[in-house]
Amino acid sequence: MSEPNEIVMDAIKTGLTGDRKEGLDLLQPLVDEGPATTFAVLVMLAGVATYEASKRPDPTSLLIPVVFGPDRASFPIDEAPPAHRFVVRLLAAVARADYDAARELFQGYVAEHDRPGSEEIGRAVRVAYRTALMTTRQLVEQADGE
Repeated sequence: MSEPNEIVMDAIKTGLTGDRKEGLDLLQPLVDEGPATTFAVLVMLAGVATYEASKRPDPTSLLIPVVFGPDRASFPIDEAPPAHRFVVRLLAAVARADYDAARELFQGYVAEHDRPGSEEIGRAVRVAYRTALMTTRQLVEQADGE
């Protein structure tokens, strides 16, 4: 069996080739394992999404793009859907390497949204995954342009 970090990287590679659904399908067994592995997946995706920002002296000064929907509309964070609010805050914590804050954010999000029939946890994974893909694409494009 592959390690979670290998699965997350495979999911990102798969998404970069254009098959985001298959990439998410690769992540699903990890999420199904429970909160601990879901947190690990989210932190790994946030690490990819904030890779460039985390190298800065003030990593939160860099705007981290988050895809809000098909129209790519953005709005104040307090007006964003719960999954997006959570992911933006998680990205900021991971960019600062504040994993205690990241864990507290995750625990609060799970306590509020992990209910039978709720899709919020999965929605947060999808938002983090899309953000990691977008950031990776931008890094690849920058490298190709050099």
